[in-house]
Amino acid sequence: MREKEIEILERLLSHIGQNYDKLPDKPLTGFLAMIGHRYEGELMVVGRAVNGWENSWRPRELAENRTIRKVSRDILSNSINETKCPMLWVSEKWGSGQGGNSEKRYNSKKSAFWRVIRHVVDRLNLADVDDVNWPSILTWTNLYKIAPNDKGGNPSPRLIGLQLEYCQELLDLEFSQQKPRRILFLTGYDYWAKRFPDNRVEQLREVSPGVYAAIKKYTSGDTGKIVVASHPQCKKESTWVEEVIKAFGT
Repeated sequence: MREKEIEILERLLSHIGQNYDKLPDKPLTGFLAMIGHRYEGELMVVGRAVNGWENSWRPRELAENRTIRKVSRDILSNSINETKCPMLWVSEKWGSGQGGNSEKRYNSKKSAFWRVIRHVVDRLNLADVDDVNWPSILTWTNLYKIAPNDKGGNPSPRLIGLQLEYCQELLDLEFSQQKPRRILFLTGYDYWAKRFPDNRVEQLREVSPGVYAAIKKYTSGDTGKIVVASHPQCKKESTWVEEVIKAFGT
């Protein structure tokens, strides 16, 4: 089902391997879209890039084809699970930083990104957010599939340049395959979402300061509503959520 994604990802990894000397010799990580087992097309959320993830390797390791194939399969395996919904990690780690060694545990409740998504799901009546299964109705992806893994953070301008073309192709494929009726970018527009043009999207219009909306048309004839909002970090979350809900209704 995801062979095309792997093919694009391997071209991306190969390009990084061919240009490994242009990047610091530091660990990178990779990500492909994570599709909830209860996803029925209601909402896809899009971030900038993962802030640390499960797999790790250095750019120079991608100079070998056998490593590229292994890395691509590892990346996919960390995004899928046939028996358990892969998106459940969000609710399972909600408040997980309690007790001993809590500083080493990721707590999704402390993430502004996941807190506002939970509120949006609740406000749109897509799931009972008090139920542990609420993240299963989502598809989650990111603009950039390769990111730093030693200290996390967003990709550098140089790493963005090496992967942008392939990530544009992957995001377009994810839209076409999943056909979400709502797409929420938690990225900001300038510098981030602005780099991902789509000729099947109406002109984005600013519906409130920093919040943009448009309609996306799929080749099947279906349509989806796109809302591009700022990253919620350090924002007043109740206002952020209200503006997003209003944008989906326009």
